[in-house]
Amino acid sequence: GSDEMIKKFILERLQTDEERAYLEEKVGLVRTLTYRGGNGATPEMLAEDPIAVAASDYPYLPVDAEAFRGELPEGIQIRKLDRFTGHLTAKLWGINLWHCTLAAYTQFAGHELLWKGAVQPYIRACVDAAKEESDFAIRAEFGFTDEDLALSARTQEDSSRQWEKSMNPEDTDTVYRVAADPIRKLQKQERLVGPALACLKHGKIPYFIARSIALMCFFHNDADAAAVELQAYIAQNGIEAALEKYCGLSDAQEQEAQLRQLVLGHYRELLASKA
Repeated sequence: GSDEMIKKFILERLQTDEERAYLEEKVGLVRTLTYRGGNGATPEMLAEDPIAVAASDYPYLPVDAEAFRGELPEGIQIRKLDRFTGHLTAKLWGINLWHCTLAAYTQFAGHELLWKGAVQPYIRACVDAAKEESDFAIRAEFGFTDEDLALSARTQEDSSRQWEKSMNPEDTDTVYRVAADPIRKLQKQERLVGPALACLKHGKIPYFIARSIALMCFFHNDADAAAVELQAYIAQNGIEAALEKYCGLSDAQEQEAQLRQLVLGHYRELLASKA
C-alpha cells in the first residue's frame, strides 16, 4: 500500500483542484515486485569488507501496468502486470510463505543454516504441501490461473530446480534472516495467516499452513527483538493469547476460530515432541 500512502501525503499538500487534476493525469505511482535476496556474505567477502552483503540479481522488474502515466521509461527491463494487487499478494503468500515455512521447520529441527533443513525429505514435503495450499488460496481469492501465478513467480524455474538451489551446502543463508521479525510475519494479512484464512473462506482446510504458523510461534533469536517479545509473551500468557494478540485470531469469527484450533493442535503436538 505504499502508493496509496504516498498519494495521501501528496494530496494533503496540494492547494487547488487544478493541482489535484494534474496529479491524477500526469503522475504515476507505480508499484513493483522486488526479488532480491540479501544473503549473508561469504567469509572471503567479509575478509575484504566486514560490512559486505550479498544480493541476488533478477533479469527484469515486474510493475503495475495500470499505474503508469505517459510513455514507459526506456532502458529498463520491465514486465507489465495487470491486477497487480493480486500479484503482490501472490508473491507474499507464495514464495515468501515457502521461504518462511522452510526457515521455521529448519530451526525447529535444530539447524541455523537453511540448506540443512532443505535437504530433509520430510521438511521438503511439508513445505511443498503448504505452498500448494497457498496456491489454492491465491487462485480462489483473485481468480488467478496457473499462468497468472507463473507471472508472480520469482523465476520461471520449476519446483525441483528451486529445491536444488536451496539444498546447496555452500549457501550461507540462515533461518535468522528468513524468519526475522516473526511478529510482523504472523500478522493476519501476512504470508502465513493471510492464505490460511483465504483457504478456509473458499472451502479448503489449510492443514500445513496452520503447522507453519505453529512452528513460527517457536521461532527464537536473542538478537531479534520481535522474537524475544514473542517468546516472552507466550511464556507469560500462553499460546492462545499470543494467537489473538499477534495473529488477530478471535473465536468470535468462525473461520478465525477454526484456524486458531488448527494452530493450537499443531503447537501442542510440536511442544510435546520437544519434551
